[in-house]
Amino acid sequence: MTLAERRIDKGLTQAQLADAVGSSASYIAQLESGHRRASIDLLTRLASVFGCGAGDLIDDTEREGSI
Repeated sequence: MTLAERRIDKGLTQAQLADAVGSSASYIAQLESGHRRASIDLLTRLASVFGCGAGDLIDDTEREGSI
């Protein structure tokens, strides 16, 4: 599941996810498009929002090519 799929599944906009993790909507958009990679700190915060482990998000990137 990609970052965008997880976000949509949670019913969040990019702006809402950004607020939840202390980032900007444009940065979330860049993560979703694969133009940026998340730091370990951001991965941890994203995992907390999505209720999964940071490793789950990393595994997603290996399959989907983002984050």
